[in-house]
Formats: sequence, C-alpha cells, structure tokens
Amino acid sequence: MTLEEIIQEIDDGGVFIGEYECIKKILENIDKSQITPFSFSHHKAIEFRKIDEDYILNPNYK
Repeated sequence: MTLEEIIQEIDDGGVFIGEYECIKKILENIDKSQITPFSFSHHKAIEFRKIDEDYILNPNYK
C-alpha cells in the first residue's frame, strides 16, 4: 500500500496501525508532524485514525 493510499484510507474513515517511523512519515506528508510525540517511538504499534477533522493517535493499541 502506498503512502497516498494509506492517507486516503484514513480520510475515508479507516484505521491504520503501524510503527512510529511509518506514522511519522504519514503525518509529515499531511503536514501534521508536530503532533507526533517522541515518546511514541517506544511503542511497537500505534493506531492512527481520523474522526471528523481530527487525527487521532493511540499508542496503546493491542
């Protein structure tokens, strides 16, 4: 899946689960990189979704 496809999936209401570096690249691509705390780098999986106009990161995804 390309970066553009992942972003489109999230914008369409889907959920993406990935590691810190992947989530960071997605956020940089949509100009939201400032919302990625470095502390998330310690989590193996991070859930990323969009609710209304807000992007949500959940580092406690299991």
